[in-house]
Amino acid sequence: MPLAQGRRVVGSAWCAGLMPDPDIDALEWADTYRFLPPTSAESGKYRSARTPFMSDVMRDLSPVNDEVDEVILVKGGQISGSETANNFLGFVMHIAPGPAMLVQPTVDAAKEYVKERINPLIEYTPVLKEKVAGQRSRQGENTARYKRFPGGFLAITGANSAQSLQSRAVRYLVLDEIDRYPLDVDKQGDPVGMATKRTDTYKRTRKVFKLSTPGLLDESRIWKDYQETDQRRIFVPCPHCGHMDYIRWQNIRWPKGKPEDVRLYCEACGAGIEERYKTWMLERYEARPTAVSKRPRSRGYHVPGLYSPLGWRSWADIARDWEQAQAELAVGEDKLLKKVVTLDLGEPYERQGEQAVMSELIARAEAYDHRMVPHGGLILTAAVDVQGNRLEIQIVAWGRGEEAWVVDYHVLWGDPLQQAVWQELDQYLQNPLRHQRGTEMRIAACAIDAGDGNRSNEVYNFCRPRAHRGLMAIKGANTINAPELSQPKPVELDQAGQKIKLGVNRWQVGVHRIKNTLHSRLQLTAPGRNYIHFPKWLPEDYFKQLTSEKLVDHRIGGRVQKRWEPRPGVRNEALDTLVYNYAAALRLGINRWGEPKWLEVEQRLLQASLFMAPATSDKPPPTPAAPALPPPPAALADQPADVPLGVPVVRALPAARSRAVRRASRSLYLRQ
Repeated sequence: MPLAQGRRVVGSAWCAGLMPDPDIDALEWADTYRFLPPTSAESGKYRSARTPFMSDVMRDLSPVNDEVDEVILVKGGQISGSETANNFLGFVMHIAPGPAMLVQPTVDAAKEYVKERINPLIEYTPVLKEKVAGQRSRQGENTARYKRFPGGFLAITGANSAQSLQSRAVRYLVLDEIDRYPLDVDKQGDPVGMATKRTDTYKRTRKVFKLSTPGLLDESRIWKDYQETDQRRIFVPCPHCGHMDYIRWQNIRWPKGKPEDVRLYCEACGAGIEERYKTWMLERYEARPTAVSKRPRSRGYHVPGLYSPLGWRSWADIARDWEQAQAELAVGEDKLLKKVVTLDLGEPYERQGEQAVMSELIARAEAYDHRMVPHGGLILTAAVDVQGNRLEIQIVAWGRGEEAWVVDYHVLWGDPLQQAVWQELDQYLQNPLRHQRGTEMRIAACAIDAGDGNRSNEVYNFCRPRAHRGLMAIKGANTINAPELSQPKPVELDQAGQKIKLGVNRWQVGVHRIKNTLHSRLQLTAPGRNYIHFPKWLPEDYFKQLTSEKLVDHRIGGRVQKRWEPRPGVRNEALDTLVYNYAAALRLGINRWGEPKWLEVEQRLLQASLFMAPATSDKPPPTPAAPALPPPPAALADQPADVPLGVPVVRALPAARSRAVRRASRSLYLRQ
């Protein structure tokens, strides 16, 4: 290039860099230049009039508004939150270039977002296609997650990559779905704080856009940030009297069983507003603050799915799901309710029924015999909690819809470092239980706690030769987000210190999640799906242990988390063994069994019962007395006082007698 021409190019670029940002905002840019791809539900020219409530958000994100450097959006589903972020990024690439970053919850999610959102944004918006070189262009500057354009770049990464979050300074930052970010990334801190730190260089001109559907109330980042802003809501007029108010769920009502007749009732005139007025109402919206901001340069917006335009998610759809969610909640299921609350109402979800009341559980205990499986129980699991001087065992029968019956609770005294107590446990687990139809039933899966490092080898040695009987070594997970039951992993080492692939496996149990599930089910009052039955012969101490834990707030990295912790002075083996029983049931897969599988299991019970006398009549059995508590062995006469009173201590039958009983009886060993 000739020297004179080079000077002109450099001079032109220098002058362009000194020019202020154009006097146009992201809203005007989107309506003028943006095109949606053919894969979009409403492809073609972008129209902000479809979601007018996002107009203020886009204006605040524009450099022409220098009063705001951070926008917080608490969003529901189908309100164009992601498209608003894309409009902002397209505006940056075309009109106000600078270094920009988009952060998704994970790197994999970032890759998918580029394919489904960013690439179509560039491809189908002509002014962007001219600015941003293709990924395979000769410039070689663009990759799948790095887009360069004149005057800046767009880096797309995941919140689970600390290196990406710390690698560059940026002026524009979009943090999408921040309630799904990890709490701590690579042990280096909160990813939201790490990413926001990248904007410090541009503190006077930066724009940070945080948006997310809220998660759990005690864990929601977006809700916490929103509470510190001016908390703007979308006010719309009543078509009957003109009263301005934001759409509240408590003002949306319908006749029971007729969600199609849903109406929004005005607080001023009381008139019922049909959803067909929604377009007219949204055209006249006002985003009004409802609080005094603690962060003057931040603005917060709350836009639930109730504002979704006509033709998208309707009030009738939401009402229909709400009715279904209430029905499921009655049987202990809250997944649909959580979805409605977070996606449709745009509110953080508060767990239902965090703690059961001991007196209520005792009051509803039922009259069925010790080690007797009621009619609804079709499969048995067991769980063993390993203590320093005993093994505590609970047996649970499971039926359709994960309905459960506690059928036995025992303590075997002995030092788990010695073989004697494990031999007794082996005999005890093989003793059959009796079904009310007369069939003998055996345990299909048994979870044994191997979390105590001092006694884990004894657990592994016990489980290794008995894996074919459904015995599984387990360990509770430390994190609250661990799945209820993870895939098993080998834990035994050979002489070289390598894991033995064919050795004993250990299953990790997400005790926090299971405790959430079980405590929710303990709130149920009507037998049926997810209900847990308790017999009258259980001692009061069992129920005290079952309700021994409470959710306690813990502040981690500036955020509050709730964790289950035992109450001072109260033991929790009854709760732990119920948790382990649920893990054993998950291993059997009963949560996935359909009616054909349950019919198969029930048929096998019926066939076996043809050869045995019924154990009891169809009438409810008389209330038995609680089993007497035998004295501990002489060697354990100095047993500490923390052992539960009234819990039966069982000494298993001698081995010879046990074998004779098994040979003489027609038993049914139900296994998946």
